[in-house]
Amino acid sequence: MAVSPLLASMTHGFLSSQSSRALQVPPRTGADAAEISKPPTIVAQPGTTAPAPNPMQPPAKTPAPAVPVTPGSQGSTPAPVPADQSAASQPSPQAPTRLTVQHYAGGSATDIPEVPVRVGIVLDQSQLTLATANAGVITDEQGQVLQSLAPQTATAAVFSSGGVQIGSLSPRRSVWVQSASNGLTYVNGRWYRGAIELIADQGKVLAVNHIEMQPYLYSVVGAEMYQSWPAEALKAQAIAARSYALVHIVRPASHYFDLGATQRWQAYKGVETEAGSTLAAVDATHGMIISYDGGVVESLYASSDSLVREAHSGFGMSQHSARDLAQQNLSFSQILNRFYPGTHLALLQAE
Repeated sequence: MAVSPLLASMTHGFLSSQSSRALQVPPRTGADAAEISKPPTIVAQPGTTAPAPNPMQPPAKTPAPAVPVTPGSQGSTPAPVPADQSAASQPSPQAPTRLTVQHYAGGSATDIPEVPVRVGIVLDQSQLTLATANAGVITDEQGQVLQSLAPQTATAAVFSSGGVQIGSLSPRRSVWVQSASNGLTYVNGRWYRGAIELIADQGKVLAVNHIEMQPYLYSVVGAEMYQSWPAEALKAQAIAARSYALVHIVRPASHYFDLGATQRWQAYKGVETEAGSTLAAVDATHGMIISYDGGVVESLYASSDSLVREAHSGFGMSQHSARDLAQQNLSFSQILNRFYPGTHLALLQAE
């Protein structure tokens, strides 16, 4: 059965089976693309040494910042960043310039590239509350440290004079907030992995989370399905969410971000919705996508069969039905075949 064109949406830059399987990840476009496409490499302050990046680890449960912020106020005065943490140790996600889509034949995958994702986590506020779990820094686009942040001390970022203003800093079009030693960053009630970019845009302060695909999916799977559901259903959700995100990375929602954090795209709530079961499902399906004719399927899904019919004209995965099929001992690949007929599993590979 041929897959619906709605589901077989071929991402721009993905070549059909009649040509090479290699695909070019297109560069960001727009006048300021070079400035905001990825987190800057932080430049250590004079007299300090930048530590080497540490591997990203699953987060510990981190409480909300101790100091609340009221409108127009700032948190307590940040202490200077210790000398051994003056440069952030968050690795900056780097996209491979070319990827290939290879048919998945089973077994364990190797050499899976990480793909960075830009998630718009706050899009409609003129003021945000920020904090870092560890000592943190605010930098400009070139990585120059503008201000240090004391750990777990809340501060406000506000739209002012056409820019983002934090504390005594002059308003700037965009700034970056990063926590040392792979620490989490707090934005408006939630903790996030990765780096946070704040952008002044039309009277608002946009918050964009720059994060790699795997940790992004740790949260999405737990936000879109109950963490206690069968492992095979969670794996199917991980693959569907990865395919959907990849389509929007190549065909972004905005110049500033690839996709948002609500169910308008797919739900993303930072570390709040991570669990051992979601990490296991994402890691077990690392690099797996749903493919059709050499491209990547925009794998639509919804909670129930009725919502799939209403929202997607009947095309896509019903999450509750996926759970039911997993309870009948169907594997994740069998579940996906039920909802995306005519497609097959594939692996992303760096060329």
